[in-house]
Amino acid sequence: MGIVSAIVALIKAFPSLERLISESLDGYRKWAAEERRVQKHRDIDDAVDFFAKLPNGETGGGAGDDQPPAVSGGSQGGPGLDASSAQEVGRHRSKN
Repeated sequence: MGIVSAIVALIKAFPSLERLISESLDGYRKWAAEERRVQKHRDIDDAVDFFAKLPNGETGGGAGDDQPPAVSGGSQGGPGLDASSAQEVGRHRSKN
């Protein structure tokens, strides 16, 4: 314990040394966090690649990609009120 307390006393005696060590540790922590993040992304990419393969070893997609989607494109009209509904709303607001 005597060595540890001597190191702590030396660091506290020189504030610039304390700042240097603190900044070094912060830089190391950021580097380690970035490495963990990159490794997690690699693991996710590997898992997606693994599960995206079909039983015969090919990846998804292929000849069927040129066909239109099975769901229709939707209607051309949009949501809205018809004229009679707008007039009805106007009458109710004028009473208040």
